[in-house]
Amino acid sequence: MKKTSLLKQKTSNNIQYSSCWDDPKTIQKALQINNDDTILSITSSGCNILNFLMYNPKKIYAIDYNPNQNYLLKLKIEAIKKLKHTEFLELIGVISSDNRKNLYDSIKNNLDGETQNFWDNNSGLIIEGITYNGKIEKHSKMLGYYLRFLNGKKTLEQLFNSKTIEEQEKYFYEKIYDFSWRLPLIIEYNPYFSRLKLSYDLLRDFLIGKNPPKEYFIFIKKLSYSLDILNKMEQVFTKIPLKNNYFASLSIFGYYLDEEFYLPYLKKDSYKIIKERVNRIEIKTSDLAKVLVDFENDEISKFNLSNVLDWVDKKEFIKILQEISRVGKHNARLCYFSTRVDRFLAENFEKIKSEQKLSNQLLAEDRISAYDHLEIGKIIK
Repeated sequence: MKKTSLLKQKTSNNIQYSSCWDDPKTIQKALQINNDDTILSITSSGCNILNFLMYNPKKIYAIDYNPNQNYLLKLKIEAIKKLKHTEFLELIGVISSDNRKNLYDSIKNNLDGETQNFWDNNSGLIIEGITYNGKIEKHSKMLGYYLRFLNGKKTLEQLFNSKTIEEQEKYFYEKIYDFSWRLPLIIEYNPYFSRLKLSYDLLRDFLIGKNPPKEYFIFIKKLSYSLDILNKMEQVFTKIPLKNNYFASLSIFGYYLDEEFYLPYLKKDSYKIIKERVNRIEIKTSDLAKVLVDFENDEISKFNLSNVLDWVDKKEFIKILQEISRVGKHNARLCYFSTRVDRFLAENFEKIKSEQKLSNQLLAEDRISAYDHLEIGKIIK
């Protein structure tokens, strides 16, 4: 029988997102978080939750229906409490290390039972380096492998070293852009191919007896990846500065090039602040609609919903907006990304004032350009 490595034996990678796929600059400009705020946010990788602490909010509720994403945030929180900055970066895989397992062992007894059990069973993921190896991160790096193969690492590094956006654009079109660059994007982001892949995942789960959530069926039916993805990617490389762009660095090279590319909470100057405020985070594992029911009227002032509303049907979408308007304070702000054409605030809910001009502006400036729409709203009571 063929032997497998200890890493592969112990790694059952159920972390969907291990890094942030929303631009923190965009979110802050949309929400305008300050020290009076109580925030409700989707957990995802936990990066946005920890970034929010830099703005000194009173409280953050981190919500995710996937317990594994909350296990990741709990691990990061405990590591921030107990470890030095460099040790924290080692543990979560931002920088190289042979000591991750020992660092994890030094904090694991402070985790709750379910969280510790998850990471004990996925210790290989810790050894491998969590930040660059979630499912989405591994998938996104495929374009980087392809481009490095075609152009060489040094050519791409030179693109990132461009001093001006004009220099960056000129270099991209002269040295990188051709049909070989376009081909994988045409294949990967074709909406019919995307449906086929998602359908395959559902069939696989069915055959092994795993019941997929109903949202997957909704998403297959409504999936509408933008057909202008090529234009979006060109915008990232030619209109948005690559210098200090964490998303582009991770996608193209598979890691953050240096500390200037780190997300805000990862930087050394931020670590003391994050450590002092990390106890303000409360984590809830449930879907958004169920969690909102438990909040009092006028309790939340900022809502960061990522793209979670893509995954619910129209009836639940309206219900969620109704609950947000109830639990949100007067002038509370919310934002969410979307790839769907039926998720606009102005067309669906009159009690939340849509800020479409700001939405369009920030979407154009967004360093990731992964979504078709950004919705920003303000609750008026």
